[in-house]
Amino acid sequence: MSDVPFRYRAVDRAGVASVGVIEAASEIAAMRLLTGRGLLVTSIDIVPRRRFGPSAASPLEPSRFAHQLAVLVSAGVPLSRALGSIADSAEPGRLRDALASAAESVTAGETLADSLGRNSAVFGEIFVKTIAAAEKRGNLVKALEFLAETLERQEETRQALRSATVYPACVIVVLALALIVLTVGVMPRFGAMFKARNIEVPMLTAVLVAVGNSVRGSWWLWMAGCGGVAKVQPQCWKRGLVLPEITAILHRLSPVPVVM
Repeated sequence: MSDVPFRYRAVDRAGVASVGVIEAASEIAAMRLLTGRGLLVTSIDIVPRRRFGPSAASPLEPSRFAHQLAVLVSAGVPLSRALGSIADSAEPGRLRDALASAAESVTAGETLADSLGRNSAVFGEIFVKTIAAAEKRGNLVKALEFLAETLERQEETRQALRSATVYPACVIVVLALALIVLTVGVMPRFGAMFKARNIEVPMLTAVLVAVGNSVRGSWWLWMAGCGGVAKVQPQCWKRGLVLPEITAILHRLSPVPVVM
């Protein structure tokens, strides 16, 4: 029978409460394991396993790990034991697997940076390189505290930017829908009416009518074009193929220097 994760709340002999996750074959086996660690279990519940495998680590998980490790190391807990303790209390997922692997590697004599470097996709290259430099200089605790604070601030900034872009995105979507309805549904009717009465329309109106008729007649071609642009555009931004041109246009249009 395979082990099942259980989320528990417990109190140690000193009265300190703790919360974590432990894997065992059954609830009774989990309680026996916790009792063997000197914990008095107050509540224990099964954690449903994720259906599609371990989840990716959220942006805040490395920050919490750095903070917890800094506290344990500064308290004199051995590094391998600290990693194992954090892994036991982590939610099942990529981070927990990475910490468990790192604890085994550190126990075998490897450095913390080398152990975490095997899972750089979880922690990030900057995180691993900072740990490597800190181990060489002997200021691991300060580096961990710095990483925890920096990662937390980055996530707060990311969330603030995401929240700030919700309203403009909604406005753009509404305007785009209104433009589509106007171009595809309204303008062709006006064009047919003007043509039937031999009324000459302005150039802009004629262009909108032509675009509307084109979309109505070849909508599949327009959809394919929009899909192609949506697929290529992120790659262009990543490779820097679009930003220089936009910056040059802004420099020509604005009397104030533009920095992007």
